[in-house]
Amino acid sequence: MVGRYPWLRKVPTTEIPFGGEAGDFEYLRSHPRRNPIFDPHDGCAHVTYTGVCPPAMRETLRALLGAVDRGRRENPGPFEDLRLHFVGTTYAAQAEGAYTVLPLAREAGVADLVDERPARVPYLDALQIMLDSHALLLIGSEEAHYTASKVFPYILARRPLLAVVHRASSVVDILCRTGAGEVVSYGAEGEIAARLARLLRSLSAEPAAIRWDAFEGLTARAMAGRLAAVLDAAVHAQPGARGAT
Repeated sequence: MVGRYPWLRKVPTTEIPFGGEAGDFEYLRSHPRRNPIFDPHDGCAHVTYTGVCPPAMRETLRALLGAVDRGRRENPGPFEDLRLHFVGTTYAAQAEGAYTVLPLAREAGVADLVDERPARVPYLDALQIMLDSHALLLIGSEEAHYTASKVFPYILARRPLLAVVHRASSVVDILCRTGAGEVVSYGAEGEIAARLARLLRSLSAEPAAIRWDAFEGLTARAMAGRLAAVLDAAVHAQPGARGAT
């Protein structure tokens, strides 16, 4: 932002991601919604990514799908029942035929394992799909500065999680601090295949314990507190602001 708008160099700035809201998941666990994408009880291992897939994710997706092909050829067992779902891959509510992942899946030879729904889905529907999934994929951008705010609901869904992201992304630090998932660099195809196979073999096991104390500062409440502190500081920095609240 500062690079694009140089005058901002004279203005105090901060960056605050969207925090995670555990109450949304509590509501859905009490009021489950219909999952229109897949049947979680059909015997398949449903692994889902929910979110847009912009051009900057193209090489990450190529690495992931290439890893699936490699894993299936080298160690087919864990991949036999795998179904990869990519939901809401565009920003449009009506996006029939606007596929971004399927062409790459065909290129990698794994289109038979991939289901893409380009149309954006409502927020609570997306969370329900995550809750119904047996594992989740978090796909990052090839840009080092990319920070996926969706990492917070991914953690709150409490599902086995594999993140394929740039090693410099803040997602790496967040998942390492909370212990909420496996992280692999987006270009390491062999390692992605091995990690994905390990994740699929462990779906029936007890999920790893998340360090919720490390997550506390990442909640929507904590982020709102950070925003309030920034606004307070801005108000008190103005001339004549003594005693302002």
